[in-house]
Amino acid sequence: MAGKIIADTIQAAGSYITLNVGNVTILTANSTGLTITPSSNLNFNVTNSIWTASPGSNSAPSLTFSGNTSTGIFFPSTNTVAISTAATEALRVDSSGNLGLGTTPATRFHVSASSSQNPGALISSALTGTAIRTNTVLRIQSEATGRDVNLQFSDNITNSAEVGMLSGSMYFTTVGLERMRIDSSGNVGINTTSPASYAKLAVIAAANGTSLCLTDNTQSTLYIRHEAGNLLTYEVGGTASHRWVGNSLERMRIDYNGNLLIGKTTASSSTLGTFFAAPNTTDGSPAYQYVTKTYSGTRNGILFYHGATYCGGLNFDNTTTSLATSSDVRMKKDIVDAPTAIDKVNNIRVVSYGWKHDEATVDYGFIAQELFSIAPEAVAKGDDGEEVEKSWAVDYARLVPMLVKSVQELKAIVDAQAVEIAALKAK
Repeated sequence: MAGKIIADTIQAAGSYITLNVGNVTILTANSTGLTITPSSNLNFNVTNSIWTASPGSNSAPSLTFSGNTSTGIFFPSTNTVAISTAATEALRVDSSGNLGLGTTPATRFHVSASSSQNPGALISSALTGTAIRTNTVLRIQSEATGRDVNLQFSDNITNSAEVGMLSGSMYFTTVGLERMRIDSSGNVGINTTSPASYAKLAVIAAANGTSLCLTDNTQSTLYIRHEAGNLLTYEVGGTASHRWVGNSLERMRIDYNGNLLIGKTTASSSTLGTFFAAPNTTDGSPAYQYVTKTYSGTRNGILFYHGATYCGGLNFDNTTTSLATSSDVRMKKDIVDAPTAIDKVNNIRVVSYGWKHDEATVDYGFIAQELFSIAPEAVAKGDDGEEVEKSWAVDYARLVPMLVKSVQELKAIVDAQAVEIAALKAK
């Protein structure tokens, strides 16, 4: 009859049942199971039916294929399914929906590689050339919008990039060379594998290279911030000025002419602050220091301290300058009247001389080596080599008290002589 399968049903001693179509056996049922042998594809169209199989194992899966009984699907535990290949478990989905490749998953996606598998996991893209630089190869994304990490790699081994772990450190490589490392202490090293020996961030340049360059269209900026919130900014502006900003106020600047400005933004002697003018390499003019005040009165220009003790300084008012040296009675001990000085002063040789390096002639002066034997306190010793390496120097101001003492002694002599002359005239 058309559309009908005429089959023979054979039962042999109740041990099995076979279903033949013509002379071909397509189904065998016995105490060990049911075997279906189709001539091509096997199609099932069963409504509201459940197919149940034994759990099986990795070496004997429940669902397998003809001629390869060690590869297939099995059920290692409740609500868990696994796939084995060559009697070894290769993939598992546990009851929580975690996926493990080569391992029982401990996370949502868990890959474990054997010692012979390199790399342990490979994500490959069909993109090539410049397209791979603008398309994401791997994305790790949070359910919150905008919280993701994209990894992009080049399309060949020569230009590949790598992120790895080594001895508790994370490293980053390009073209097979390590470029950056974050060590186990959280120190970051760029172009060095030992950042801990340098600083929290160590940037090491090759010979004659640049260590750190931060650039945008208008300025390069480096922010150094303390945990308490204190902020120091280093900026390089479009005019090539280098600026240091603290607490939102500019504190120091090196302008494009090489002038160092402190507390001011222009190299002008009329604005409040201090600046060191760079030497003029064209005419050989030396460097100068300018200190400008707006207060009307005497102010310190330069202060000198020994530890916390003030020793003196350079002061200036609205029109003049002065050198102040400490002479506070609270700093002195064993105070007595000074001995006679007139003989010392009389023994000092006063000379006139000229300097070897220019044409100037000085009408009055001293020779430091000669003065040292009379007033060593006024002489800074140098060396006595044939060439002038460290010259001797004289502090002329240290001679002033001696001169004052001599004038006092002369006045006493003159006063005594005046008394004698008056007495002689009275006779």
